[in-house]
Amino acid sequence: MEESATGMRWGKWMTHVLESGFVRSFDGSGRMERRAYWAFFPAALVPPVVFATQVTWFQTELWGIWKLGVLFLLALPLINATRRRLQDTGEDGNSAFYPFMPFVIMWVGYQCILWIGYALALASGGTAFVPVLLIWLLALLVVAPLHIVCLFVSLMITANVMGQLLVASEPGENRYGPNPLESIT
Repeated sequence: MEESATGMRWGKWMTHVLESGFVRSFDGSGRMERRAYWAFFPAALVPPVVFATQVTWFQTELWGIWKLGVLFLLALPLINATRRRLQDTGEDGNSAFYPFMPFVIMWVGYQCILWIGYALALASGGTAFVPVLLIWLLALLVVAPLHIVCLFVSLMITANVMGQLLVASEPGENRYGPNPLESIT
């Protein structure tokens, strides 16, 4: 029987990866070792990416909110695995949410600009189209640079979190529990 780099048999290690990833999808506590995380990562990345790029719904007033909600539920196994992986390195697991901040910031920025336009159109009663358009463009000029700055900062934080995922496990027990590599061998 072939042994993995950790000294475990392949079947036992794969069972550990699946248990650590999918079975504990809604549990953000504990630790997840590096190799198991990167084996689980592609399988956990497929559902949210397929949903975000391929699923189209009829557009309703709450279309964006529903799509984001379903996308978050599909990404939850990946988020919780990332959270446990960060806890394995001794970092705070809540920073697992930082890679998703650019998408939230872009959506909030879009919604703010959209609703400002709606409010200005309702306030004018449809009679003063040019002044309403100028005020909306002024709001766009104020919000767009802030939106770009927030996106840039979020991407920098994402790079930091991705670097933390590559760090080796903290040896022994840390405040999040025992080292998973030591507990399964």
